[in-house]
Amino acid sequence: YQIHLNFIARCPNYSILNYHFSYFLLCGVVVVRVIGNVAMQDSSKYYLGMFVQFDEDELYRCLKLAAVGAIGAVTIHTAYKFYLYQRDRDDRANLRWRDFFAFIGLIPPLIRTALSSAPLSLPLDSKHPLNHNVTRFRFTLPQPDQVMGLRPGQHVALAATVGGKRVVRMYSPVSGNEARGYVDVIIKRYEGDHALSKHIHAMKEGDKIECDGPRGHIVYKGRGTFLIGRSKKREKRSFHYLTAIAGGSGITPLLQILKSSLEDFSDCCSLHLVFANSMEKDVFLKDDLDLLAEAHPTRFRLTCTVSKAGDGWRHCVGRPDSAEVLKLIPRASEDHVVMICGPNPMVKAVVNGLKGMGHDEKNVLVF
Repeated sequence: YQIHLNFIARCPNYSILNYHFSYFLLCGVVVVRVIGNVAMQDSSKYYLGMFVQFDEDELYRCLKLAAVGAIGAVTIHTAYKFYLYQRDRDDRANLRWRDFFAFIGLIPPLIRTALSSAPLSLPLDSKHPLNHNVTRFRFTLPQPDQVMGLRPGQHVALAATVGGKRVVRMYSPVSGNEARGYVDVIIKRYEGDHALSKHIHAMKEGDKIECDGPRGHIVYKGRGTFLIGRSKKREKRSFHYLTAIAGGSGITPLLQILKSSLEDFSDCCSLHLVFANSMEKDVFLKDDLDLLAEAHPTRFRLTCTVSKAGDGWRHCVGRPDSAEVLKLIPRASEDHVVMICGPNPMVKAVVNGLKGMGHDEKNVLVF
């Protein structure tokens, strides 16, 4: 009965007999059980105003038939509805027994990932400007119950044909792997020789982009543990202090890791994000970052800095490689990792500054 309820909770619209069938079955089992108990106590008694007389062998035979009939009815009903459910799915050709067991609740529900060996063609669902040149794009996955299939730290390759040439760039989604049916990507619009950035910003709802992955040589497993390297040569390393230095849209892969750590109550790592931008108008996601800092005051520290500050700026001023900013970073130690992502000149300058402070190069991860 419980299995049947688990099943119908997953597809409640396929039959009007869903709950009626389950309750009818439950009531039938209860009635048979009650009559059986009464009959076993005394084979000749009045029950519910009716005189019933039972033979023990006959009673056992009836109960066995009732059990077989109940199981058969549930099986047939469940199998028929599962057929209807799979008929409406595009990936029904990939049906496995695990799908069925997960569907009826015997094992945890399957998480279907969108990324596979073949590139995806994702239509644009919506776009939301975050500042004057940064936009959040939402793309629709092939199935509404699919997740992207990325681990924190990984990214995807977006590709398109622009001006007769195929262009590819790497982007880190910010929607998280728990988001079902869609993926969010933050993209900055660059001037000059950045064909794909301009192409994506010019896309309209329904236009498609090619997506492939996962990519990346750094994966955050949780609780301060990273897998560093590619394929089977990955090295497993653990830290307690995590510092992230992000330049502009380079915040996206680091934000994945920070959110993953903060959402895990068993993760006790201390986190510090240095978010660097040129001017105040270039800052984005400030409200979201402030909410994270307010929700986790003992674990997460936020430092926003700009190279050129206006009169209303009340935060840090300076380039991310300046002494004023680097002095805010915890001292070098074996359990302290510094993660960096941003424009190449910024990354090189920050890495050199960290080396001057005594940070070991193997404890500096560049995305």
